Amino acid sequence: MHNGIIENADVLRKRLEQDGHRFVTETDTETLVHLIEESPGATLEERVIAALDHVEGTYGIAVVAEADPGKIVVARRGSPVLLGVGDGEFLVASDASAVLGIPDPCLPQRRRRRVVTREGYRVLDRQAREQERAVDAIEWDLDASPSAATPTSC
Repeated sequence: MHNGIIENADVLRKRLEQDGHRFVTETDTETLVHLIEESPGATLEERVIAALDHVEGTYGIAVVAEADPGKIVVARRGSPVLLGVGDGEFLVASDASAVLGIPDPCLPQRRRRRVVTREGYRVLDRQAREQERAVDAIEWDLDASPSAATPTSC
């Protein structure tokens, strides 16, 4: 999943093409995928963090990889990404209405990264170091649109 606009996608795409990447579309989403694929790191989360250091613009992303099944790496800058923490379940969404009814939906802070697995989630900083963060529920105004909910951080 990718929401947002990668402002330097054309520059990144040209560099990636020079390195041998072949593109099927002209979307900034595909450029981001190729950038993550090429970025250094031993884990998916390290590659995502390294790739995002080269990105200008806004994004809300959820990244999965065939080589690392059962893991979702979530990051945002400007565009919303919510993490729903339910009873034995974890959900990722780009719209508050998708996590309506989940006991503890929360909005990752700007530039925080989450790694979500079946066992739980971890919060990472820009150097892929784990951070301690409590889950704060979004306060819903049920009379308003779920998209107008007032989020706190998690």
